[in-house]
Amino acid sequence: MSSYDDPLAPGDEPDFSLGGSAGEPGTFESLAGSGPEVVEDVEAALADLERYVSGARASSLSSQVRLDRDHVLELIRIARARLPVALRSARWLIKERNDYLAKARRDAEDIIDDVKAEAARMVQRTEVVKQAEVRARRITEAAEEQARRQRLELEDYCDEHLARFEEAIERALDNVRQGRRRLQGSIPPAPAPGPDESEETDPLFFNQDEG
Repeated sequence: MSSYDDPLAPGDEPDFSLGGSAGEPGTFESLAGSGPEVVEDVEAALADLERYVSGARASSLSSQVRLDRDHVLELIRIARARLPVALRSARWLIKERNDYLAKARRDAEDIIDDVKAEAARMVQRTEVVKQAEVRARRITEAAEEQARRQRLELEDYCDEHLARFEEAIERALDNVRQGRRRLQGSIPPAPAPGPDESEETDPLFFNQDEG
């Protein structure tokens, strides 16, 4: 009937690991995670709720619409159950991005340290001192440029993906608010007591005809 999957069973936890070994952030492409799929589930549940409320028929003698309360509550429960998963996925994505950037910095520093160590060994050779200095400088500059380019590409990729994720969550939250407003508008207010009921139930009311 709906286009979304059933939410996680109680006690289940989503797996947002990137498949690398313990302590490693995983691969660059795996930073996408499972967040967008979770947000799509939330949007699908809210879309079903919106279609159901919008398509509800009014009563023949009233302008109020008739809704299946249990069905509406079930759709809201599913959407609320998936939202925390989407938010956890976003936090995991940010954490994996930071871990990947830290690993890229460490790798770049290791490359530079190795190059400097190699250059130092070469400088000690008196016969090729000048050649070693030139080669070491070129290798160091190339390594630093490569590390800088990789960091910039990674930051651009992560920023673009997080921006899309933020827009998806904003759309989901807007749909939740719209669904709540429609649901609140479909519930009639409690009827006010009539004048006869007020006189009979009020112990301080004085009836002159009976007095």
